[in-house]
Formats: sequence, structure tokens, C-alpha cells
Amino acid sequence: MSDTPRAFPFPVGLLVLDAIGGVALALGAVGLVSGGSVLPFLAEPRVAWAFVATGAALTLYAGFEIAKRVRARKSPAR
Repeated sequence: MSDTPRAFPFPVGLLVLDAIGGVALALGAVGLVSGGSVLPFLAEPRVAWAFVATGAALTLYAGFEIAKRVRARKSPAR
């Protein structure tokens, strides 16, 4: 076994982007379900839906980029 740690097959920044997207998506869902009783700034449904849309977009983008980079790394070099 080697002592060097294995590097991620993609930039860690994409994981951070995915985590931010997941948090935004969860906040939007909580705002829609609770009607703003838990987090007052999410009382307006348009704000909650904006969080859901933004979180979904960030998560989808990060997921596609991660999959693209992993696939490119696993494919044989041409």
C-alpha cells in the first residue's frame, strides 16, 4: 500500500457546488411544506420555489460535470 492519498477524480469544488445546491433545494422544500413558519424568509411561495429551482440547477450541473470528468478519466487515452 502506498502512503499517498488518492486524489478525487474531479475537482472538490464540484462537491461544494453540489452541497450548496442540496442545501438550497432542501431549504426551498422546507419553505414550501412549512409555509414559512420555520424560516420566515421562505413564507412567500415564489421565494421557496426560487430556492428549489436554484438548488436543482446547481445539483444537476454539478452531477453532470462530475459524471463527465469521471467518465473521461476512466476512458482510455486516445
